[in-house]
Amino acid sequence: MSDSNHTGIFFLLTGLPGLEAMHTWLSIPLCALYVASLSGNSLILWVVKSEPSLHQPMYYFLSMLAVTDLGLSASTLPTILPIYMLGLREVAVDVCLAQLFFIHSFSIMEFSVLLTMAFDRVVAISKPLRYGTILTSPRIARMGLAITLRSVGLHIPAPIMLKKLPYCRNFRLSHSYCLHPDVMKLACADTHINSAYGLFVVLSTLGVDAVLIVLSYVLILHTVLSLASKAQRLKALNTCISHICAVLLFYTPMIGLSMIHRFGRWASPCSRALLSYLHFLTPPLLNPIVYTIKTKQVRMRMLRLFWWNRRNFGYFSVTTSNYTSTHLTAFLLTGVPGLEDFQIWLSIPFSFMYLLALIGNGLVMAVVAWDRNLHEPMYLFLAMLALNDVLLCTVTVPKMLLIFWQGPSLSTFPACLTQMFFVHALFLSESAVLLAMAFDRYVAICAPLHYATLLTGSLISKVALTLVARSVAVVTPGVLLILGLHFCRSNIIRHTYCENMGIAKLACNSITLNSIYGLTAALLTTGLDFVFISLSYWVILRTVFRLPSREARTKAFGTCGAHICVILIFYTLAFFSFFTHRFGNHVPRHALILLANLYLLVPPTMNPIVYGVKTKEIRMKIFPTPQEDDCLAGPSPTVTGFTPSYRNQTLEQLMNVMSSCNNSIPQPLIFVLAGIPGLESSHGWFSVPFFLVFVIAVIGNATILCIIWVEKGLHEPMFLLLAMLSVVDLSLVSVIVPRMLGIFWMHAKEISFNVCLTQMFFIPSFYVMESGVLSAMAFDRFVAIWHPLRYTSILSHNMLVKMSLAILARAATLLTPAPILAKRLESFQTHIIAYSYCAYMAVVQIACGDISDHIVYGLMVIVASVGFDLFFIILSYGLILHAVFQIPSWEARSKALSTCGSHLSVIALFYSPVVFSVLAQILGYHMAPHLQIIIDNLYFLVPPMLNPLIYGARTKQMREWVLRTLHCHGDQG
Repeated sequence: MSDSNHTGIFFLLTGLPGLEAMHTWLSIPLCALYVASLSGNSLILWVVKSEPSLHQPMYYFLSMLAVTDLGLSASTLPTILPIYMLGLREVAVDVCLAQLFFIHSFSIMEFSVLLTMAFDRVVAISKPLRYGTILTSPRIARMGLAITLRSVGLHIPAPIMLKKLPYCRNFRLSHSYCLHPDVMKLACADTHINSAYGLFVVLSTLGVDAVLIVLSYVLILHTVLSLASKAQRLKALNTCISHICAVLLFYTPMIGLSMIHRFGRWASPCSRALLSYLHFLTPPLLNPIVYTIKTKQVRMRMLRLFWWNRRNFGYFSVTTSNYTSTHLTAFLLTGVPGLEDFQIWLSIPFSFMYLLALIGNGLVMAVVAWDRNLHEPMYLFLAMLALNDVLLCTVTVPKMLLIFWQGPSLSTFPACLTQMFFVHALFLSESAVLLAMAFDRYVAICAPLHYATLLTGSLISKVALTLVARSVAVVTPGVLLILGLHFCRSNIIRHTYCENMGIAKLACNSITLNSIYGLTAALLTTGLDFVFISLSYWVILRTVFRLPSREARTKAFGTCGAHICVILIFYTLAFFSFFTHRFGNHVPRHALILLANLYLLVPPTMNPIVYGVKTKEIRMKIFPTPQEDDCLAGPSPTVTGFTPSYRNQTLEQLMNVMSSCNNSIPQPLIFVLAGIPGLESSHGWFSVPFFLVFVIAVIGNATILCIIWVEKGLHEPMFLLLAMLSVVDLSLVSVIVPRMLGIFWMHAKEISFNVCLTQMFFIPSFYVMESGVLSAMAFDRFVAIWHPLRYTSILSHNMLVKMSLAILARAATLLTPAPILAKRLESFQTHIIAYSYCAYMAVVQIACGDISDHIVYGLMVIVASVGFDLFFIILSYGLILHAVFQIPSWEARSKALSTCGSHLSVIALFYSPVVFSVLAQILGYHMAPHLQIIIDNLYFLVPPMLNPLIYGARTKQMREWVLRTLHCHGDQG
């Protein structure tokens, strides 16, 4: 296909690969999405235009964002809906080029508008008195014109350059709309210029805008933290919430899409297409919703538009909440008492969890419904659980988010009773479904030959009807008992949703019968379910341990893994919440409310993740590997000759490959990380604790950094060194865990040689830095105890900067030779690294030839870093003990030593695995390779997780700051 022969040629667009039969049904939510996007952004424009009070810079920029969202939606609409509704996949070349021009232009415009909105927030917070003079209407108009010219000017060359290319390959595009990289790949000529130009446009727009937005928020945080009043800080930050949400909505799917393209090469085309839809379709849908909810002026104007008059509800306010009538017409849900100022921040994780629950459980139901091979009892029960989870979180979360975003919310008496009924009924039905799944596992293991005859479709239908009938029968009397109460007290429910005892406690007559019935119902349903589930697993365990083969035992019990995880998640939170409410008299009210929300929301969020990770059939449908996906079938496209058959090799097979250099290979471009060899079938299990360790480490160390930054009283040497430790810990886990989880979850085992060298440099570098920081902290304790009067003069800020630079320089100097030496290795026994990350010695050990120099270098690094630091720390504590025992008072000695408690705990965590590993080798104890790899992973991951917990628990200043933050409004609640 030449340049002169483009006329009459069509590209073929693609919907969701593998779901072509469902395109007609999928067109319904897509149409609803477009209608909502067009309506929402049009309403934003109308409100800003018709309300004179909104003729301000912030709302002008919001109008620009709405215009770009309308343009982006209108650019993708003409091709997406015809594909799903009519099956029209053909698009002419000229139409395709025009579409990609508008899609990319409006995308860049949206980036630019988000940047100008960040600038608006900087001016409003940093220079509020000059806000109106800096952001004048003419200047805003010029900014809008500059945004348009930049976007159009940068993208005009793209279709022109593509128009000149000849196309002689498959004309099938991988999306439902035309994108520049997608069209460029179909050309049969050299496209290096097109690629370079595309990269230039991305870096000069998206890259620059992202950096400037981050810098804007750095300036905003600097200004906000300098404010004296906490209320002023919160008020200033609250004005940025909508913009932060809009930025996250736009950048998060884009980053996820780029990460899947870069690292998730075995991710299914369907998952790539879904992420692409999220990137282009979600921001236009959610931006007007976010700004309507968070911007009071816009919200009030829309309420007036739909004839909602707030004066009609005035008598339900908190100040007039005491009623004398027995016929209560509405309740006022207040949210989380004592944390009213933080509710907007609480809404972010709850929104994220709700979205995960909907997507995850929706995917599980879709996979089970569409794949006839999964129409088996186990998966039908799983679909029931997913449906129940969607309903359970939908009954509570939308109302909860409304309260978090808008403040206390009214719920009419019938609506409150309805919510109460469904919350308790769905909770009981979830417990019943878990019991049915336990029975399914019992039959499958204890009576496998009768499995198909016992668990027929008819029986499963009867089970479903029975659990629904049980839930309705148990909950209905509770509702009738509530209807029999007389309400003469406050109408305020200090909760985020209506539940039985929360309503009953507002009554002025006795609620003893309600309490007895509620406790009896809970014990006879959830309690009995748990007892029967425990009995089922006792019988299952007895049957499993009677099997003669260890492999058969592991396989049988492995089928129960996902169900056990789900049971633990559900009942642990439920029982913990129940006993805390019953016996935790001193537990703050807001902690009880948060627990009550979490035990309704965490199971629906985690259940599809657990079953997706642990159930091979579900996982393969969502993330098919090349063996399962026809589109990706065949060997991996690498120059090393690696084929997918290497993926599941056992440890013995790997060792056989590595035993000889007779069939050596040249330096490969791609290595394969084996994960934990010999335990490939357990990778899903290992991913759960590693993921939890990663999350705890990130949250804990980020919290430490935030506390030290915000609290001026902690700007002392000890805490600044702790901040260094937290930065190093965050860097260390970020370098290791994402790649490890990619191996465990998506089988993304391939890693390029250059990326491997980069990881090989950074992992030991951060480890050596951590050892250096611990040595510096030992010196800090030495100075504090030996020279307390000169503490601040010795450990000045200038000295701390020099120490941090020395730690950084030492790590860089010691570890820079590692990738250089590894790069010089010419031949290898295999390209398979029996690790979950690129370790220097792991790469050296699979190399051919003399590796003695590498071993000497490795020992030199250990001695010059960890060995020297450990010696210095021991010397420091020897001097500290000498000084302490010279103090005459036992109380003074204990106080001096207690300041070292956290540091000693962290040192023990950090150095113990290293010392254990070295001693094991010296004494000739050879651990199983998989055990050695697990220990290696742990000594990289456990210290970053436990360090912030230790310092948070052991350091009085941090503990008091956290308690002040959590309980600052406790008396008001």
